[in-house]
Amino acid sequence: MYKILFAVVFIFLIQSNVSSQEDLVNLQELSEKLNEKQQQLDKREALLDEREKQLNELKKTLDNRKKELENLRQELTSLYEKIRKTEDENIKQLARIYSSTRPQAAAQIINNMEISKATSIFQEMNPLFAGKILTALGQLNPEFASQISERLSPNKNILGDQNAE
Repeated sequence: MYKILFAVVFIFLIQSNVSSQEDLVNLQELSEKLNEKQQQLDKREALLDEREKQLNELKKTLDNRKKELENLRQELTSLYEKIRKTEDENIKQLARIYSSTRPQAAAQIINNMEISKATSIFQEMNPLFAGKILTALGQLNPEFASQISERLSPNKNILGDQNAE
């Protein structure tokens, strides 16, 4: 842009027959200033081009990482579903086994389980067998049996407890 301006000014001055040496010196100073400005602009443009290139490279890197993370998320989700399915099958198998075991023997084993696993097993059992085992568990460990019973019963808040207000 400054080159064009300089050329226009230069042509204009030549056409007007620059007569004085002073005008020629002013023209040279103006030319030098325009060249300096052009060099500054060229440096800035080069710097901006370099920064744009760096930003584009960073964007590509981020896009690649995003794809990698998405792939990992999908893998983890798939693995989680497989584990959950296997765990559900194991719980159902345990429920069948304990349903065919004497209630007192099943209660002794279940008494040593984590409460969430014990509750899951009871949820998979036939209510008749679950009741017998829970009764035997109540004789062995009443507090644990009570906690399981609470987890097996529906939550009052879900049913809309009117007295909660």
